[in-house]
Amino acid sequence: NLSLLPILLQSSILALLSTSLPLIMTLTSTFIAVSRSGELIFDPAARIVEKAASLHVLAFSSLGDLLVAESEGTFDMDIWDQVYAMAEKHCRTLDPGAPARMADVDMESSKSASLEDSLKGIIEGKAAREYRWKES
Repeated sequence: NLSLLPILLQSSILALLSTSLPLIMTLTSTFIAVSRSGELIFDPAARIVEKAASLHVLAFSSLGDLLVAESEGTFDMDIWDQVYAMAEKHCRTLDPGAPARMADVDMESSKSASLEDSLKGIIEGKAAREYRWKES
């Protein structure tokens, strides 16, 4: 099932990070459905997935490289280009110098923050908690 792939990818990265393994890069992934009318739907519900014309999973490294591009269904290159742009927007921080915007999850701000920003916030929060004893 293609809809499980982003969950598995994100879970594996978070598991590696929770063990404090040093990683050169991380990844973020997303799941996008394209309706029969051509509408792109980010993180679609199961009933939308069943009726979708095509489904797409894309994952990007923290360096900006496309790591995974899995698709199923009927689509053309114009649709795929739109899917790619939407996935990149949701996954990547397009301004690499920008600070992480999500140290704490806020449902309103999470709509505008990228998944990469969320991951940076999680890592920063974990590091702060683990090194708190040094400040005492």
